[in-house]
This record gives sequence, structure tokens and C-alpha cells, in this order.
Amino acid sequence: MSAALQHQVKSKVIIKGHLRTYRFCDNVWTFILADATFRNEKISETLGRVKIVACDSNLIPQD
Repeated sequence: MSAALQHQVKSKVIIKGHLRTYRFCDNVWTFILADATFRNEKISETLGRVKIVACDSNLIPQD
């Protein structure tokens, strides 16, 4: 997935919302947003609640 994101995705997304909770545990970030808006060049979408989980890609074993 990491390789596909690096080489195949060409657009950028802007995320705006109210940050309700964030946490960092075992090199993993978790963000919970309320009334989040995702926007790119063509569309804009608003969602009531979004959970984003992110980790350092250098820690994921590469095959």
C-alpha cells in the first residue's frame, strides 16, 4: 500500500474539521475529527465523524 501511494496517487486532499481526540501510542497516531471536510480539486465531502490512524512507514517491514 505504501508503494502504491507513493507512485500511483497524484492528487492532494485537504482535510478540515474539529479535532475531538488525538493519541500517540506505540508509534501510532490516532485522530478523531468531527464535522470533517475532505476536499480535492474536483469534489468536497463533509462527514460527521472521522477516525484517522497513521503510523511511521519506516517501521513497516518491506517485502
